[in-house]
Amino acid sequence: MSHDLALPLIFVFSIGSLFVAGYLISWVLKRDTGTPAMREISNAIKEGAEAFLRRQNTTILLLAAMLAGLIFVLYGFVRWRSGRPFRFCWAPPVPSSPATSGCGSRSGPTSGPPPPPGPR
Repeated sequence: MSHDLALPLIFVFSIGSLFVAGYLISWVLKRDTGTPAMREISNAIKEGAEAFLRRQNTTILLLAAMLAGLIFVLYGFVRWRSGRPFRFCWAPPVPSSPATSGCGSRSGPTSGPPPPPGPR
């Protein structure tokens, strides 16, 4: 199969699968929702699942915040131990301002213009 034919086929199958998914959604939504007892059980399961996910998302958010704080503190410690100052730089430095010198700029072997291209 040539690469020229692959991309159109991918688009055709993608669009076709969206139509099939739309048909299946409409078919499921047209079906009867069941007896009142079935709906009551379904609502109880839905409520329990939503409570579980709310608790799980809260726990994940808390752990992510603690991990981000730990990474922030460890990064500052490593910078402090290496003798490089720890700065908050939200904007690129202004060349004419000595207050921002070094903030956001690179130092070391990556500073300055790029080296000329070598022989190939």
